[in-house]
Amino acid sequence: MSATTQRPAVALVTTETGAAEVADKVSWTVEGIRTWALVQSMPDVTEYSYAVREKLHATKLPLAAVWASESMSSKVAELAQAYRNQLVFVKMSSSDSHMMDEFGFGGKDTRNAAAFGILNSFDFDDKVRYGYLGDELEHADLKQFIDEFLTGKLSPSIKSRVMPKEPAEKGKVNEAVAAGLEAMVADSQLLVMLYKPFNDAWKQVSDAFEAVAKMLADVDGVLLAKMDTSANGIDSQKFGPDDHHKTTPVFIYTAGKPAQKLKLSDATGSVLRNQLLDALKDKVPAVAEKWGGIQAAADKLDAQEAADAQEAADAQEEKYANARQVKVAEGIVKHVFTEPADDAPGPPQAGDKVTAHYTGTLEDGTKFDSSVDRGDPFKFTLGQGQVIKCWDKGFATMKQGEKAELKCNAANAYGERGSPPKIPGGATLLFEVELISFESSGKKEL
Repeated sequence: MSATTQRPAVALVTTETGAAEVADKVSWTVEGIRTWALVQSMPDVTEYSYAVREKLHATKLPLAAVWASESMSSKVAELAQAYRNQLVFVKMSSSDSHMMDEFGFGGKDTRNAAAFGILNSFDFDDKVRYGYLGDELEHADLKQFIDEFLTGKLSPSIKSRVMPKEPAEKGKVNEAVAAGLEAMVADSQLLVMLYKPFNDAWKQVSDAFEAVAKMLADVDGVLLAKMDTSANGIDSQKFGPDDHHKTTPVFIYTAGKPAQKLKLSDATGSVLRNQLLDALKDKVPAVAEKWGGIQAAADKLDAQEAADAQEAADAQEEKYANARQVKVAEGIVKHVFTEPADDAPGPPQAGDKVTAHYTGTLEDGTKFDSSVDRGDPFKFTLGQGQVIKCWDKGFATMKQGEKAELKCNAANAYGERGSPPKIPGGATLLFEVELISFESSGKKEL
């Protein structure tokens, strides 16, 4: 005699609604029932915190991360109920907004708009995200977005800041985001630089871009942009690998084609600017058509910069000619540009607490640090090895109110090792310094 075993019906009564939820499409193992029961016991929307991550992952369901104002709470709950047992809805807060970049809408203002994305896990190593770029939870496009994800038809998002509200313009350097690159090249060719803000070399390329953008203001179909790749992902199929931590690559990007990386030297200023213009002339027909006017503008700017450079050099020469020169020690020379008052306190002694301003440059004029730019005077104790030898020795010759330049050889600065990445090994350094005040080791203000 044969017997047929019927699958048991299992129900869990939830305390929120009092309604029984019947398990359907559940793996009938102890682990499967336990996971199903966990999902049913959770609220429609779970507030995100680091402490609930393990519980969220234990559901083994994709997670829907939602940033929305309180006024949208009912709509979030409605969506959560509609997709229960398929997605676990997680309410994010403003303190979690740094995660938006990964979904392709980083920096989105959610005071009057919603942000919605799907992920499999909050684990650090799981970077796959699906970001919905719309603003409204009621929109039919959101339902289509979710359904396409659930049926495996959706492609992952590329990490991106939120798209700018205003369209890109010619004649300026636009701020590009990964989510908006295709829109920028829909009707234009794009000259784009990829940079990381912690690598200061990008600023020199950006300066060249600014000048080129102005020269191309009358050229149709050409846009210039820069994209911060610490906040935006890049499509490696089009731009190659993201390996430019110390460089600032420049590409010409045309819709439907891989981006062309320009071969540029390490030059800066007018040389870099003219290299960019020559590349555009060769690769962008619209630029070649108006080359005469562009070349004339470039020549005019070159001449103006040369005149400005000569004027600055003459002023610098005069500045040094009128300065009092002091050999502080072997490898340290001081030029005094502003003499202190006759009755000014000083010099400070070892153990005194010094307050000073400084701007440090390499011999080629490259600035590597400045308390003046920060608006924050630097404080240190003299003669205690808290600063480089050049400072300990140089400030010991100054009086309050004195402004000078300290020229320091490598032995009195950062030696043969330098201070990467800004100060190379063996570098001679120039510091324009001002002794603002000092306090004697006896705590008496001078």
